[in-house]
Amino acid sequence: MRIALFYFLLGTVVIYAFVSGKKPERIGASIMLVGTVVGHLAWSTGPQRLAHIEAGALAVDIAALAAFSALAVRTDRNWTLWLAALQLIGTLAHLARAIDPGMLPAGYAFLLVIWSYPMLLTIALGTRTQQKKKFYGHAFGS
Repeated sequence: MRIALFYFLLGTVVIYAFVSGKKPERIGASIMLVGTVVGHLAWSTGPQRLAHIEAGALAVDIAALAAFSALAVRTDRNWTLWLAALQLIGTLAHLARAIDPGMLPAGYAFLLVIWSYPMLLTIALGTRTQQKKKFYGHAFGS
């Protein structure tokens, strides 16, 4: 149920970014979409799932961090910095797992996925801000 809800929210935010946003919003939403799908495919299966560092998920998280960081330095959108920061926090969950090998698999999984929700909110708010700028002009707020 949680996965279905997340994919519904992801789809809603991606559609919103593509319909109402500009290039940075679309790129951010695309990175989130691709990272989520590839990330889910990269997780190990079977009884050893989450028992050790998920190398595939770590690789996807590092790639997403690089992509979000590149977006943040190439655009004038402040929300992209928050997005990259949230991805960094999520990526550091792998370090937490390395530091504490006794961490419960459920705790590791929670640390890996919980940051996705504020990331979706960040993309949605960034798109909303851009939408207001389109409506009110670039002197928005002044």
